[in-house]
Amino acid sequence: MKINKGTAAFTLIEVLMSLVVVSIIIAGVMPTVIESFKIINQSAQENQQVLESEGQVQSKIPTNETFTGSIFPVKFKNENLDTIDVKGSLIKSTTSEANYITFLADRPYIKLNPYVLVEGYKPLSAGYDPSELLVDAYNTNFSSELTELNIYDKNNNDILSSFYSLDSIDENPTAPLDDRAFIELSSGLTNAFSPYTVEMITERDESIEAEEPQIVKAKLDILLPNFIAAGDSGRTVVSADGDYWVNRDITSTNKINSVLKGNEEFLLLGDNGRINILADEEDWNSITLPVDYTQLSSDFNLNSGIYYTEEDDKKYELVSNFGVFINNINNSGWSLNPDVPVYKTNVTELNDKSSLYFDNKKNSINTELSDALAGDNRAIFMVLQPEDSAEILFDINDYFINQNSGEQMTLLRNSENKLQLKIDQDSYLLTDEVVNNDQAYLITINMTGPSLTNIDLYINGAETTNTITNDQNINTQAKKIFFGNNFKSNKQFSGHIAEFIIYNKMLSASELDAINNYLLQKFDISAVSGTAPTDLSNIVNWLDAEYLSSVSNDDKIYSLQSSDMRKGNTYSFENEALNSITLANISNSQIMVAVGDNGIILRKENDENWSFIRSNINESLNEVVYSSQLGKFIAVGSKSGNTLIKISDDGHSWNDITLTSIDTDRILSSITSYDADDSTTLIAVGDSSSNNDSIILYSTDGENWSEYSSNTDNNLKDIDFKKINEEIVYVVVGDNDPINNEDAVILYSTDGQSWIEYNSGVYDDSLNGIGR
Repeated sequence: MKINKGTAAFTLIEVLMSLVVVSIIIAGVMPTVIESFKIINQSAQENQQVLESEGQVQSKIPTNETFTGSIFPVKFKNENLDTIDVKGSLIKSTTSEANYITFLADRPYIKLNPYVLVEGYKPLSAGYDPSELLVDAYNTNFSSELTELNIYDKNNNDILSSFYSLDSIDENPTAPLDDRAFIELSSGLTNAFSPYTVEMITERDESIEAEEPQIVKAKLDILLPNFIAAGDSGRTVVSADGDYWVNRDITSTNKINSVLKGNEEFLLLGDNGRINILADEEDWNSITLPVDYTQLSSDFNLNSGIYYTEEDDKKYELVSNFGVFINNINNSGWSLNPDVPVYKTNVTELNDKSSLYFDNKKNSINTELSDALAGDNRAIFMVLQPEDSAEILFDINDYFINQNSGEQMTLLRNSENKLQLKIDQDSYLLTDEVVNNDQAYLITINMTGPSLTNIDLYINGAETTNTITNDQNINTQAKKIFFGNNFKSNKQFSGHIAEFIIYNKMLSASELDAINNYLLQKFDISAVSGTAPTDLSNIVNWLDAEYLSSVSNDDKIYSLQSSDMRKGNTYSFENEALNSITLANISNSQIMVAVGDNGIILRKENDENWSFIRSNINESLNEVVYSSQLGKFIAVGSKSGNTLIKISDDGHSWNDITLTSIDTDRILSSITSYDADDSTTLIAVGDSSSNNDSIILYSTDGENWSEYSSNTDNNLKDIDFKKINEEIVYVVVGDNDPINNEDAVILYSTDGQSWIEYNSGVYDDSLNGIGR
């Protein structure tokens, strides 16, 4: 026997230690292995149960057997021998034998009642109708202990739980419901974040193992409000029914004058050319009208408007305190109406000759040159008769269109009545001669080069003595000339302008004399003889008041359009504000009527130009409506501070309505007209007086009016109506009363005669407009 002495053997101790280590490892691993076998066995049993259940279903299918109520019991072999009833349907084949081919389990789902709310709704809680949001559930397993509620907005953000609560759950409601939940909901959900998702989550019972809870969802839509009321400082409230109001303020502090409902959006029209828009499923969007400075100043205010469709076009027409129209077609942007009415009084007060009269308010004329003044040479002739406070005579100016460049050439009259020709803030020419009030003058400028030293200025044909301060070159690229009041510089002109001619070239001495003498003779300024211009090729602008029309009295009003210019294009602004506009379809014709201050009435039929009607300069017309049932326009306002109602069949000829048994010491601010199938309701509202509460008048024909109590002395600003659940709801808004600590007033009525006041929550501002 040979012994291998190089191999070491295990000792007894080493063997024992190895057994101990192996035992420890086995002791640690074995429970996991055993548990794994248990899980595998349980899964196998569950799969067997599912397969057995499926087998039972399949065994019934060939014999056309079904289960009561389409419920199939699936038994799980846990400790309690629980079963789950699975609702579903046995699906038939399309063959004539109509054998069942499979079983389709029903999915759990919920329905909301109501599933649509209108923004500004009353809270869904005790004391209101509906008092709760019902969740009707099918194929669910709601539990008071295991079911939770979540609500998300359209951006999938979980809204604050303070807006809602799960009040209770009925686990045994009337069939076919499986469950019913009751949700309380505050009034804070808005259309801007709609649709909302209502989610019910039910955790599984511990006795039945499942990886996920049961989750069911449904959509809750919030529509745009039925009413929006807005006013000073952007204060805005909304309502679904007119008698409960919810704050909906805008971040802008701009004053809002009226509310207009358009194409799935509300437009809040305000001061400074500002429009705040609340569109369907969008939040507030604010825009300022992008118009140049001739159309926009710090007090350019939007007063009212209409929305209408014409063929396939969707249109807005807005009116402003400058008497101009702003329109928008198919959301293509806002612009000055191309056929804006331009009205100036053409009188015979400048040496008994025709002239355009300007007061010292807001009226001005903007003329566009037929060719730009692109060279260093030009000649200007102007016949005028200034009155007291006439500061600015004309303004050749592109600077306000492009704030960084452009020409400025402005002829002013200073406090000493001397003429000042400015080319910028610090560069100007000043005459020694004066231009006095209430006298006719011909002012001539002949420019022979690029700077002030190249300018010769004449008054009544005589050259002036001038002083020049800070001479520099003129940036000659102007395309527009402005007469009247300058909104940017806040300088005024009052008086008469009879004629204005501008040449795009330097004139010779003989040419200057010929035109000077012609104008001096024409307007009886001096007894000289001259020649009227015959070659118009170098004239880029010629405004001639006599060219408009012959006149016989001071009340003649003209529509000054491009066709009224001898050369050039023009539009201007009437100083009277336009307060309201309406539209009527009469005998296949579309007629628009707008009304405003100082008795101004404008009328437009189809595609014709606006025609001007002045009812009475002592009248102020605040709103106009049309009743299709009556076939009449009705306008309301005041005349010399007293109550005024006017009526017209065609918008052209108007009659005043005599009010009997009504104190007419109050101004009417607004009117609304509701045409039913066989009747009309007209309601007009307005101010209070020292002797009477705020006025509310009611009529069914526009001619006979009755007064009903408003029970408030807060001035009423606007009225509107809407049919809600087959009932007409009228809502009036108006002033607050800070002295008596009263909120802005909101009145509510369903008949136009009995009025209830509701809390607006607007305690520090007035509400000026309401729309629906």
